[in-house]
Amino acid sequence: SACVWMLSLMFIALLVRGFMPVKDGSWFYGALILLAVIVQEIVRIMLWRVYIKGVGHLEQIGQRLGCAKLTDVDHMSMALATGMGHGFAHSIFFFLGLVALTLSPATYYVETCSDMSLFLYSALSSSSMLLLHTFGMVVAFDGYSSKKVARQTIPPVTHLAASLLTLVNLVDEGCAYVVPLLAIIAVCMPIYACKIFLERTKESTSDIS
Repeated sequence: SACVWMLSLMFIALLVRGFMPVKDGSWFYGALILLAVIVQEIVRIMLWRVYIKGVGHLEQIGQRLGCAKLTDVDHMSMALATGMGHGFAHSIFFFLGLVALTLSPATYYVETCSDMSLFLYSALSSSSMLLLHTFGMVVAFDGYSSKKVARQTIPPVTHLAASLLTLVNLVDEGCAYVVPLLAIIAVCMPIYACKIFLERTKESTSDIS
């Protein structure tokens, strides 16, 4: 899935490139972020549909071979792997591009964020988005399979909220607020995913009993 997400990010970059450079207007950056999130959420739904078809074929093959049916834990593990692809693709796209700059003897700062270096901010924000995307996929896939609207809605809403939050970086020293808030949003996602995992595990145990 990492390849799919990387291609989607490259597609978004091509779309955004046509509007650059933006002279002034945080509203315009917000519109571009909204566009990027919408594209990625469409890709998420497309991946889910491909996933369902793939799992269906696997289960058919398993039945012929006499293998056990996939459990809820198996489905959540595959959703987690898909989410990790999204998270790592995001981190590679937005953080590894700065690696070449680390070869210089000095560090880099931006005018609106003198409290932390560009590298530290990028590393912390990329780590938060990695958590958000990885476990957000678990929540989203469970929502699609169980048809629970709340679980379908939480990942795209938090994705959009975290993305729009980065606009605070345009304000002087805004990064000092963005980093901890991103971390809080990101940590909430794996906690919620673990709650779902425990629910599914309990249900599976009850069915076996």
